[in-house]
Amino acid sequence: MKKSIFSIIAVFVCFMATAQRRGSVEASLSGGYNWSSIYSDTQGTFDSHGAYNLSAGLDFYLSRDWSIRIRAINDRKGFNNVVFTDNNGFDFKSDVALNYVTVPVQASWHFGRTKNWYFNFGGYAGFLNSAKETRFNTNLKPDFNDTDAGLALGLGVKIPVGDKLRLFFEYDYQYGLTELYKVRYDNEHTNVSRSAINVGLNFLLQ
Repeated sequence: MKKSIFSIIAVFVCFMATAQRRGSVEASLSGGYNWSSIYSDTQGTFDSHGAYNLSAGLDFYLSRDWSIRIRAINDRKGFNNVVFTDNNGFDFKSDVALNYVTVPVQASWHFGRTKNWYFNFGGYAGFLNSAKETRFNTNLKPDFNDTDAGLALGLGVKIPVGDKLRLFFEYDYQYGLTELYKVRYDNEHTNVSRSAINVGLNFLLQ
């Protein structure tokens, strides 16, 4: 968790430096709640997993209607009620928690009379920090690929609360296109998708 937060802060500082050099417009800080699903083409969809997220990012405005949005997210994904077998051959159920630093890069269309509504679309890359079975805190990171990549979409609205400050609410969705596990058994393909409801603040830089 601390590693993820430090990574987000480092990326955010780099974004801020770039934005100030380019004269770009908005920085954001947000938090929210994720629920993720793991899909296997042989076993179907596993029980969804819920967790919190934190993010920081920037919007580089190209015009009043369009911007490029870049974020760094402490993104917690996973799946629940998985059957494991212990060293004594006994089965037990537990959850799997996957902790990523995710970097979405999206085009953002700002619409409505005051341009306070926005729709994001693009892609993301996620970098795995940890993977654990939660009942006995077993490290599962060697079983999973270090990166997850796919499509990212979002819809939100901004509410002005000051000259340079806006509160926003958004729905954020990711659909993974890459293989979740390092080893595929019987040609099984497994990927992850996740939805999130977020709330945050936008800061006008210029």
